[in-house]
Amino acid sequence: MGAGEMIKMLREEKGWSQNRLSKESGVPQSSLSALELGEREISISYAVSLAKALGCDVLQIIWEELKIDRTEIQKTYGDPIIEKITDMLSSMTPEQKRKVLDYTSDQKQLQKLKAK
Repeated sequence: MGAGEMIKMLREEKGWSQNRLSKESGVPQSSLSALELGEREISISYAVSLAKALGCDVLQIIWEELKIDRTEIQKTYGDPIIEKITDMLSSMTPEQKRKVLDYTSDQKQLQKLKAK
């Protein structure tokens, strides 16, 4: 199930229209429609905004696009550190998000080098 299908399923579980989800999340209704129809790929900022509005973990929406095993989501679901990181990322500019990703990637590389 792709992100659009997951968003639609979660939205319908709440009994919300696309218009309601648009208002709750700040994602334009036209973009939401395109996401649900699979006509548009989801951005991280939209994924975070929609997850907050739907009351779910952002990974629940994008796990398939990221090729993440569902069991990994279950391990982190409700993890307060993951939730705090998600909250922090949602208020960052794309440039700030890229810097966080670069820093994290660098730290992971350093761990690999130290392990050798």
